[in-house]
Amino acid sequence: MKNQAGQMTVEMVVLAAIMVMFVNFISKKFDELSLLEGMTLNPWTTYISGMIENGVWGRPDQTIKDHPHGFKRHSSVQGEIVQ
Repeated sequence: MKNQAGQMTVEMVVLAAIMVMFVNFISKKFDELSLLEGMTLNPWTTYISGMIENGVWGRPDQTIKDHPHGFKRHSSVQGEIVQ
């Protein structure tokens, strides 16, 4: 019990090894499940790009029909022909 000089060093090495294993495990799981890609790319491909392109929340290919430019109620400088 008198020789405790290296006890803290041993414990720090063990804690560092456990932390490296934990970070390695988490990074492999993120890579396998594509979690980072899901958090960064999926919102762009499902909702935000539809709002940017068409002004409607949703996928761009599904919201193209709801783009305000396609509505008949838009105004123009020339007006419509009176019948």
